[in-house]
Amino acid sequence: MTRHQIVEEARHTRCGYCGAAPGHPCVNPRAGACLRRITRAHFIGRVPGSDWADCIDDGLTERGGVGFVLDPEVTR
Repeated sequence: MTRHQIVEEARHTRCGYCGAAPGHPCVNPRAGACLRRITRAHFIGRVPGSDWADCIDDGLTERGGVGFVLDPEVTR
């Protein structure tokens, strides 16, 4: 899965950090998803383990002490 696909899959879950509802983007000024949302999607089986690990290695950034995965195909 690409990082974009992972962020899209994660949007099917509620974010455990910012509280964004399923189908809505995380509350952050940059495009992507909170790390907790990506991790939740992994634990419920929407994102395979190897793709989750690659996503964290390649796309994780920190903003205000919060892990956030940027979506390279979306800009805000």
